[in-house]
Amino acid sequence: MKSFPATLLFFFSLASLGAAPTPFGTPISPGAATPAVPGTPPAPPAPSAAPPVAPPAAPAPAPVASTSGDYSSGTVERAPDKIFDVNRDSVDLETGTLRWKDKTFSLGDSKVLRARLERYLASPAPNDDVVQHAKILAEIETLLSPQKITRQNFNKNYQRAWDLLFKAGEFESDGENSLTIASQVMKVYRDKQEARKLLISQKQQELERKYQSERTIVRARALERRKDLAANRVIAAAAPRSSAKGGDPAPAPSGGSGGAEHTEGTADLEEHRSELGKMDASIRKTEATRTALEWKSRLEFQSQIVSLLFQRRWQHAGIATAFYRHTFDDSSAQELRVGEKEIKSMFPVSNFSPTLDTVDALARTARSDVATGIKAVRQLYDSGRRYKAFERLQETFFLGEYTQEIMFFDPDKKTVLLELWQDLQLLQKVGDERDLDAVDVQLRKIAAAASDFPAAQVESRVRNARRASNLALFAAKQSAFANDPEKSAQHLERSTKLWPQNPAIEEFTRTLESRADTLSRLVPEFDALHKDRKFREIFKRKEAFGLAVAGDAGRSALLKESLDLTAKIEGAVMQSKILKESGNACMAWDVLEEAHGLDSGDEVLMAARMGLVPMVGDYANRLSRAAAEENSGHYGASLAWYLAAQEKNPSSEIARKALARVGEKLLKAVQDGKGGSAK
Repeated sequence: MKSFPATLLFFFSLASLGAAPTPFGTPISPGAATPAVPGTPPAPPAPSAAPPVAPPAAPAPAPVASTSGDYSSGTVERAPDKIFDVNRDSVDLETGTLRWKDKTFSLGDSKVLRARLERYLASPAPNDDVVQHAKILAEIETLLSPQKITRQNFNKNYQRAWDLLFKAGEFESDGENSLTIASQVMKVYRDKQEARKLLISQKQQELERKYQSERTIVRARALERRKDLAANRVIAAAAPRSSAKGGDPAPAPSGGSGGAEHTEGTADLEEHRSELGKMDASIRKTEATRTALEWKSRLEFQSQIVSLLFQRRWQHAGIATAFYRHTFDDSSAQELRVGEKEIKSMFPVSNFSPTLDTVDALARTARSDVATGIKAVRQLYDSGRRYKAFERLQETFFLGEYTQEIMFFDPDKKTVLLELWQDLQLLQKVGDERDLDAVDVQLRKIAAAASDFPAAQVESRVRNARRASNLALFAAKQSAFANDPEKSAQHLERSTKLWPQNPAIEEFTRTLESRADTLSRLVPEFDALHKDRKFREIFKRKEAFGLAVAGDAGRSALLKESLDLTAKIEGAVMQSKILKESGNACMAWDVLEEAHGLDSGDEVLMAARMGLVPMVGDYANRLSRAAAEENSGHYGASLAWYLAAQEKNPSSEIARKALARVGEKLLKAVQDGKGGSAK
């Protein structure tokens, strides 16, 4: 088995970010002795801060509904209704579906379902591994339950529950579902570490951005001051300055390098603004990456929970839900995003928004119903109602196939119910084969094992089948004596279907043999119809002619040949009808053209051809001209007409075969020097 680490690596946020909200909820700190996961860097030491706040308490596990009490008479009948409503709930082995409380679950192939049920009934008592596995799962549920997990023991219980998942995954009865949950929890915390790294990076970028923003503001203010000084200089230079004696104006003060300084300051400010924009883009990218990682982690975990739910792994679904609730403790994380449509379809409530509590409640309800169902099965069995006990066990098994209540059901009772199940299957088999005598034997055997089996209904159907078979046989005799062999054969066929082992059928057969002379008059009529190739008429009266020529091997072969030929024509007509309806009239004509060679006088075939003529007149004419030229020895012209027909219907098998055939004839004619035949 693949090895897994024995402990879970918990990651911490930095002390400087301890007060900042994390995308995955409250961080979980391990004990000091928690080793690191192989292949990952060692965790930083835990800060000496206050202990982490415990996540919101999950709803208390619903205790299994108690069904103790009197199960005699009406009580034992009402108990199964808690599990299955006979008007709404059902197990359909043919379609492989389970309908429970208006919720439909796919169970798989019907043959596989029967095999799983039979394998369960034949399985021995649970061994120590199954018992140990059940104890481990129960301990995990206890460790994560709101009654046991507190602020003080949160990290210890969480770590212990996670460690136990790997022990549970070692057992065959677990199906490695516990390992899947443990791996999912590990992946969540690795994603948490990555998210915290991104959060630290984002905070650093925000600090740098704040510093860059302050520098940009300082630069902008300095640039404004320079602009004001430059403007003052220009104003001062424009004012006329006269000497006190009215002399020439004083020279304007020199502006120095003010223009160059202004240009340089503007470029520097633009550079700072550009850098600020890049920082904003980087912060947004980091935040988007962190958010996507958060949702990816949540959705993958939810996918696993929903998968366990639809596999009817109720206990594992509850455990996964508990881990999820303690791992993601913010309220928004409790909304179910994966499988939302499928979960909503289970609850016919408007504006219904499924949450993790919905999944948890559904799993607990199913486990409670399974426990109630098993108690009802035991009470029904002990009261002698083994057939109803088997029905309830079958329904409860498919609802809670992987629950402990099903696994620990009494093996001795399962053995008895397995024999009953096999007898029921055999009863169905002989019933399908209409072996009514064998049905009587099976009924007596089942009634002795299960007194509540509705044998009266089956016996009534058996009597009705025997009565109907005898009536059909009587009608066959009447038709035979009235010289109507066709109706006689129909009634005889119905009688045989109803009860193949009816002893009166053999007696009637001997009677028919004694009337061979009467039926022999049909032999000349058959010969005449076959000679005139009226196969359709023979087909219409096949039952009568079949009785007439039954002892004649030669005529039986001719009858079979006639019926096979007509059946081929029937098939061709049906095929052409389908092609015609699909818009491929030319292909339909090809099918009828090939059938025309079997029996050109068949009335049904002629009617079908006439119905197609208006749609394929040009195509049919080309084929007809090509055939006429071929029969006349004008192979070149025939080849041209077949090519024209193929152009009209490129998929024509008739044209393709004819082109090959006429091409060989044309080549042979050229080689023989018969130029006239090649034109």
